[in-house]
Amino acid sequence: VATPKYGLRSGRTLRINKELYDEDGEEIGNASPAVRFHIRAIPARSTSTLQTQKYTLKQEDVDAASIKFTYELVVEFQHLRAADGGNPDLPTNFEEEFTDDGAFVIGALATPTPTATAVPRPVLIGSTNSATITDRGSQVYIDRRGLGRDLTLTLGWIAANGDREFHPLGFIRQAVGDGSGGQTYAVVRREFGNRGVVRIWVSPDSPQRDRIVWSRVNTFYTVPVDVLREIPLDSMHPAENQLVRRFDPGGDGAIYVFRNGAWRWIPDIPTFEAEGFFWCDVTAADSKFFLRATTGTALSPSGTAATPNYPNCHNK
Repeated sequence: VATPKYGLRSGRTLRINKELYDEDGEEIGNASPAVRFHIRAIPARSTSTLQTQKYTLKQEDVDAASIKFTYELVVEFQHLRAADGGNPDLPTNFEEEFTDDGAFVIGALATPTPTATAVPRPVLIGSTNSATITDRGSQVYIDRRGLGRDLTLTLGWIAANGDREFHPLGFIRQAVGDGSGGQTYAVVRREFGNRGVVRIWVSPDSPQRDRIVWSRVNTFYTVPVDVLREIPLDSMHPAENQLVRRFDPGGDGAIYVFRNGAWRWIPDIPTFEAEGFFWCDVTAADSKFFLRATTGTALSPSGTAATPNYPNCHNK
């Protein structure tokens, strides 16, 4: 990646996608990520470091007549910086997607012999009375057990330093109920440690909210909280002032806020309201969340009275 007038303020992801084709030249399924390159921040008129990766054919690749690989790199306003380190002379809604659909094609894949680990086996993430959730490599599959439309989420990623990339088809939303709901999450794979799957809250001021196709998420990717809680909530890179409801077995549903590096108990409703919090921002913990999370001292009670008709969400 070479930068001309502007540099990259924050790292971006150069994604190599693959598309499978049958013998008639028809597409098999949807394009999916094959390899990702993390492009670190670089100044103007510079070139990123050289990176190489190997791609190992999977059984699905061998079964296809051909594979086409294409690249994709998305750059938005907040990712750019001028030569003096300031903001670029561009509109704030600037966005450009660099793609090459005429990339290289591999065909005649009859001879490679797949290995036993070529196709990842589904790994159970969680199960409830209404759904079973499995990790299938690049996607998470939610089997609704005949109680609703089955869902497939395409995974984004998060790095150990907190860098992240969300996939447009990887958002899931909590159904509204019990005075709460509407919280939306991106489902990603950690690119470190055990490379587990977690969900990350998309806050109201997150720049990633602009990537969400709300009509699709609200219609097809909204699930009850008991299904949502089976996907672990990320505890390593929470947003400052993120709220979470405790759902330990036998727990009382206490609310915590992430502040100054730790989760802190909010002692009562008046304190919750005095802090300016909203119920629509309360994320749902999984049953083991507080075994992983760091807790700190509780907030001091506000000593005020509860506010009549306190709004459930922003701008209401």
